[in-house]
Amino acid sequence: MAQELADRFGKPPKAAEALLYILRLKARASAAGVESIKVTAGEATVKVSDPQGINQAALTRRFGPALRVGVRLLHLDRRKLGGRWREELLALVQALTLTSLSPTPSPLS
Repeated sequence: MAQELADRFGKPPKAAEALLYILRLKARASAAGVESIKVTAGEATVKVSDPQGINQAALTRRFGPALRVGVRLLHLDRRKLGGRWREELLALVQALTLTSLSPTPSPLS
């Protein structure tokens, strides 16, 4: 959608880019079963509705010390990510989507 708008109208203003980012984030969050996302000056906190779907080890490997994983809350440290925190927040929500779509291994396998 962003590319179509850019092709038709040129580079969008910053406000439009921010709106498109929020729409992408909301769509991914909805698909991942995210209840809420709260962004403060220091961190972005993602609250999931089903903590059973969180693969803590995989997320820790992917995001390293920038991510703290709780039972239902994931804390992404904006200070450790610098200017790329928005992209990493999208990647975190995408990783939750992929985790929630992965089949759970059978205890017998």
